[in-house]
Amino acid sequence: ACCSKNQHSMVHVDYQILDRLLELMYDPVEQIRKRAVASIQNLAFSKQNRILMIQFKDGSLLNALLRLAMNDEYEQVRLQAAKALENIIDLETFTAARFY
Repeated sequence: ACCSKNQHSMVHVDYQILDRLLELMYDPVEQIRKRAVASIQNLAFSKQNRILMIQFKDGSLLNALLRLAMNDEYEQVRLQAAKALENIIDLETFTAARFY
């Protein structure tokens, strides 16, 4: 991780950024997928970002992360996706996301 948790909290995403990162997670190049997932992982330190990620396109971002974590041919991409999911998923965030 490049930054402290407080630095991550200052970066807020919007749907355009999430849409681009989602697109990059399907890129055929391993390093591009890994960097897209790492960006999501870093942005997930903000609760507001986590809520947007959960709600984005009816869970498309979470589904893509899960697909990478379970099925990507490269171990580093699988691990990065699992870490991103770990950052995003918690009971408090899911509860808040239902009421936004």
